[in-house]
Amino acid sequence: MKVLNVFSQLYIRNKLLTITGWVHVALLLLFFLLMPFDDRLVTGSNPWIKPAKFAASITIFAWTMAWILYYFREKPRRIKIYSTMFAGGMLVEMIIIGTQAARGTTSHFNVFTSPLNAILFSIMGVFITLILITLVVLLIDFFIQKTSLTQPMLWAIRLGLLLMILGSLEGFLMTSMLSHTIGAADGGPGLPGVNWSTVAGDLRVAHFLGMHALQIFPLIAYFLSRFNKTLSLKAKTSLVVCFALVYLLVMNFTLWQAMNKIPLIRMENAIGVLGKK
Repeated sequence: MKVLNVFSQLYIRNKLLTITGWVHVALLLLFFLLMPFDDRLVTGSNPWIKPAKFAASITIFAWTMAWILYYFREKPRRIKIYSTMFAGGMLVEMIIIGTQAARGTTSHFNVFTSPLNAILFSIMGVFITLILITLVVLLIDFFIQKTSLTQPMLWAIRLGLLLMILGSLEGFLMTSMLSHTIGAADGGPGLPGVNWSTVAGDLRVAHFLGMHALQIFPLIAYFLSRFNKTLSLKAKTSLVVCFALVYLLVMNFTLWQAMNKIPLIRMENAIGVLGKK
């Protein structure tokens, strides 16, 4: 499928979430433009790094949901509720993260520096909780509602949603600790681009894997369907499930690493993300 066809299909499938994605693409470009002109540091990095990462992640999330919600097209009211929850919740998150970056402070775990920061972090927590609940309901829908999806793709979406929910729950673990680094302070040496700690455990690794399982699993099912004409649907479904189990093991291993203060990749003298000075 050509790239232009994919984007035209996205717009046909879900106008609100497609536009939401494009809004965050525009924000991503804005944050990249702001980086060279801002020499401040927030937890050791350029303040616009974090909003840029979230803008990219939200774009992917919005477009993924735009694609898969289409399979409930016979229930337009249900699609509208899901789309509004996802678009509205993510927009609130992005506004707060961008605002805190502009103010030169952290958006996450910032509860003791001022009442305003505590309120903003609490608002983020409320909306993330609402999105998580919506994801759980959506997962249930994919088990009980009839769709036109083949079994490999259906199970890819089900398992992708399940791991996304698990990854979201890990976010609550980070919140309970008011930190994503275990064994060192947040903002230390990290891998370029993602800034996952290279000297201590980092909960963001498993969180990242869980949050993006919903893009990876359907791609596996798609390629199995497109490029393998010999396997039965049952065999392809089994391969999708087996891949998901291995993926879950890897995800749990990275969580175990983090909890035991072990970095994904140890680099004592890592420079860190772009923008660190």
